[in-house]
Amino acid sequence: MKTELDSALELLNSGKLSSAKVEFERLLSAHPDHPLLLSSLGTLHRDRGEPEVADRYYRKAYAAAPELGWIESNRLMTLNYNPACSLEEIVRVHVDWGNSGIVPPGNPKLRNSPVPDKRIHVGLVSGDLRWHSVAFFLLGLLEHFDRQKLEVTVFCENEKSDEMTDILRSFCDGWVETQSKTDLDFQKTALRSRIDVLIDLSGHTARHRQQAFALRCAPIQLSWLGYPTVTGNPQMDYWMTDSDNSLDSKPFGLKERVVSLDGGVHVYHPPVAPEELPLRDYAEASRDWVTLGCFNNRAKITVALLELWAEILEERPKTKLLLKSIVFVDLEEREKVIGIFESNGIDPGRIELLERSPSTMDHLKEYRRVDIALDTFPYNGTTTTFEALWMGVPVVTQTGEPHASRVGSSILRTLGRRDWITESAKEYKSSVLRLIDDAEDRLVFRQQARELLFKSGLTDSKRFSRKFEAKIRDLWRNYCSGK
Repeated sequence: MKTELDSALELLNSGKLSSAKVEFERLLSAHPDHPLLLSSLGTLHRDRGEPEVADRYYRKAYAAAPELGWIESNRLMTLNYNPACSLEEIVRVHVDWGNSGIVPPGNPKLRNSPVPDKRIHVGLVSGDLRWHSVAFFLLGLLEHFDRQKLEVTVFCENEKSDEMTDILRSFCDGWVETQSKTDLDFQKTALRSRIDVLIDLSGHTARHRQQAFALRCAPIQLSWLGYPTVTGNPQMDYWMTDSDNSLDSKPFGLKERVVSLDGGVHVYHPPVAPEELPLRDYAEASRDWVTLGCFNNRAKITVALLELWAEILEERPKTKLLLKSIVFVDLEEREKVIGIFESNGIDPGRIELLERSPSTMDHLKEYRRVDIALDTFPYNGTTTTFEALWMGVPVVTQTGEPHASRVGSSILRTLGRRDWITESAKEYKSSVLRLIDDAEDRLVFRQQARELLFKSGLTDSKRFSRKFEAKIRDLWRNYCSGK
């Protein structure tokens, strides 16, 4: 069965969801309690924008194999996509996971010198140290860290590496390949390295090391960047977010204390140089149509959101919609999305669905076709929002209580565009309609976008590095003083 399962997984990972579903269900008929099949079907339905169905499959998979903790992590991750899940529910489920015993606690003897002003040894743990969104927000930080104040060691969990891996490695003092290590061996490696602050960049995403963090690998353990909420891990000391976050740890009995960075927790390092990809000359844009676009992954696009976009298209007949996702290689998925617009009275000719681009440069060039970017809700975009803004495209977002619903507002507030932040579907629609009608606002932003991003700090890696270093120093001093 392994070969057949691998083939089905390849279909899933390449976006061919319909074919993958047929294969998974065929295999499941012969192996009804197989955890990998059940979990894979959960991921498939998540990728189709069906988080409730995904949740049911993940529950079945975990019940069949409770020793496979990554299955429950998949379910926790999927909660962020579900519009029916409140902030309270998302945090409670993560805390319950941490208290369930799935992550056995550790209490090793730590031999770090508690000297407040010493050179702090920072460790970074991730499986996304390659051509991946995480790298676009990590690269500038690594490049501008003050090596007199910080020593940086990476614990690499990559399944695959590439040229970006080499670039990231070049900015580190140490690099340890830990993919094949057990959690106990990982802990021993980190303890031998005398890491002072160990930073988790994965949360509950693929190839995470939550069990190793639970064993306690460093005096300070902190989660940042790669996951949109707390981990729930009782040995994770902090979750670093921004001042726009609404979470208070105390009511939930959450061990992770929330620490914030003013001005946001992201600094975007564009994957190409500005001179290599100039902004579109607005004079070249068609005056006949306004193109709306969303390049977020399909999992973030709910039926309710598609219907809202259909309302916008209906009210402005001279608009088109451009959607992009790896799953649009799948004919059935394309027909499903087009069908929702057709059932809402929209001519299919006004909808264009794009598959994955062959390169990052080609991907960014697609933003030249977009006049207004539509953010997703409840799970906002992060990389796609920065990409759109950097390419001079305004972004309209809707905010909510969970942190996954507040990323867009954090970015836009820092940028100084509060008028693109909305708090309801009605406001979202009105904001998009205003931008459709205001070609001058769009033109002015396009001309100033990259300068505004840098001045706001959103693409100023050096400034962000100083701010990040100061926060790490504050946390270390608190540890040294027993706080």
